[in-house]
Amino acid sequence: MVLDISKFLYIGMSKMVFLKLLLPMKKMVNLIVNCLLLRDQHRNQKKLLIVLKNQLIQLLNILMKLLL
Repeated sequence: MVLDISKFLYIGMSKMVFLKLLLPMKKMVNLIVNCLLLRDQHRNQKKLLIVLKNQLIQLLNILMKLLL
């Protein structure tokens, strides 16, 4: 049975690329939500945006843990 090393290298490289994309995504989520918070003055909307931001960041953290 022959192992194809290129498949393992491809999977490893794609994980690294995806991890490198996740970190900027976390920063982007923070920036977008912070801009929305500055724009919106309604208290209920601010609370929902903060909850949304926290959930998105948790999701990105889970994705990073799964890849590591």
